[in-house]
Amino acid sequence: EKLNETEKSIVSALSKGTASLTEIAKKINQPATTVGRYLPSLSEKEVIVKESRGTYKLTDNLFGHWLKEKQAK
Repeated sequence: EKLNETEKSIVSALSKGTASLTEIAKKINQPATTVGRYLPSLSEKEVIVKESRGTYKLTDNLFGHWLKEKQAK
């Protein structure tokens, strides 16, 4: 499935490592409520996984780096 722009921003933010919902929101300049709406969708698509203590990470770090490079072009 294709990712929308907000989902791509979240993935790009997580390409730097694990982060909480609040940290992701700050990195992409979006309200935490907005980011929170997209996290379940990304989890269902198996792009991210929720870890203990409410942090999220990419299931495949290479995908995050690839997306970040693609967006830079």
